Amino acid sequence: MKNRKMTSSRSILNGALIFKVLLVGLLFLCLTNGSLFAGRLKIKELVFVGNHHFSANELRGILKSKPGALFNNKLMRLDRILLRNFYQSKGFLEVWVETGIKRSGENITIKYTIAEGKQFLLKEIRISGGQILTNEQMRKTFKIKDGDIFRRQQIENGLNLIENYYYNHGKPYVEFDQKQVTRDSLITIFINVKEHETVVIKDIGYVGLKQTHGYIVHRELEIKPGEIYSRKKIEKSQKNIYSTGLFDFVGMDLKPILGDRSRVVLNIRVVEKKARWVGARFGVAYEQQTVYGGTFDFTLEFGHRNLFGSARSVSVNVIPSLSYDFTKGKIINPKNQFSFTYVEPWIGYTRTPGILQASYFQVRPLNSADYDYFTSSFQVRHKFSNNWQTSGTIAFNQVRILSEDTLGQVYFTQTRGQDFIYSLGVNIIRDSRDNYLNPQEGSVVETNIKFAYSKRRDDKTGLTTLNRFIKVIL
Repeated sequence: MKNRKMTSSRSILNGALIFKVLLVGLLFLCLTNGSLFAGRLKIKELVFVGNHHFSANELRGILKSKPGALFNNKLMRLDRILLRNFYQSKGFLEVWVETGIKRSGENITIKYTIAEGKQFLLKEIRISGGQILTNEQMRKTFKIKDGDIFRRQQIENGLNLIENYYYNHGKPYVEFDQKQVTRDSLITIFINVKEHETVVIKDIGYVGLKQTHGYIVHRELEIKPGEIYSRKKIEKSQKNIYSTGLFDFVGMDLKPILGDRSRVVLNIRVVEKKARWVGARFGVAYEQQTVYGGTFDFTLEFGHRNLFGSARSVSVNVIPSLSYDFTKGKIINPKNQFSFTYVEPWIGYTRTPGILQASYFQVRPLNSADYDYFTSSFQVRHKFSNNWQTSGTIAFNQVRILSEDTLGQVYFTQTRGQDFIYSLGVNIIRDSRDNYLNPQEGSVVETNIKFAYSKRRDDKTGLTTLNRFIKVIL
């Protein structure tokens, strides 16, 4: 009898376990099957109900869901938000949008039910409390006129312009009390401005400078002690300090003097980067011509970004190239490059960096004459505040064909004296793009002028030939 009871209990437990497994599996199939079927459903039609002020074609152009495309529930929810935002931007502040779907086989019809409500208009904007700006001047910053369709974004844009003006004219504590009164379909905006104190930068403090001299940071500042507070100048100063490449962090804060909010100390807090740096890279290069073939390039580089705390920098690059000669069965060294760079960040008490570069190449091609190549240049760059930037470069190049090389003896006698080249280049750019990666507006205008000069001496006749080249790119 005991054995029978135990067998019966085990059967009940096994049956319960199987039932749970089947239930979980069925639930999983229902969930996944719904998504799988949804992925195969196509949108047959988009239907709008209640759209009295805008046509169906106009509303379809707003939506992400398109007839003939696969149905996506997330896009349908996004379309509902897009429709509501569109109506509100046209003054229908109380708009209500609902979505529904109707399925017929593998096709879906999406129905958008819209309750537009009233279209609101701006009655007027009443501004009070202005001192450094009159109420009339502030009203002109709003692009919306009395009687226009009410658009909340235009109100916010106008307030942002006024706020920026105050922030850039000594008023960091300014406040705007805003009130909206609605009567029928007319909206009145009340704005009360509390300007508070005019703030003067009495002193500037530096925190975190260990290796860098204080004047390096001071010369990057757009705002000076004794000037009134300006957010624009402070943000530009912060950007200038970052651009030196000396700091990992740059922060700025105001500290009132003895509790007086109108007189403050501008504290600049920085975290310095390590002055010395070392790097190594590895790359593979290939040229179709048989001069080099494939090479393995190793780049070893080291430098100092803050010589004597003066923001001057030097760097040295060594790039040996290795290649495998299958005919000789050994590794060869067809090319070596040695480069030196020195940067003087300020020239003539202006933010005009000067860059001195010198490079030496040892070239020993597999199937050509051996030669050494030396190049040096000095470049000066300056960026103006009105989108203009210019640079000038003076350079000297020398190519020395090795006459002892069998392949280079004939070429050496023909080209002797042409291996000294002097050049002078000027580059002018006007770049008004709002974004470098994905510009929406603006343009780029560039002018490049280069003059090159070389001298050739004929050993047989003793005559000297001068070669001059001018290249202009617009």
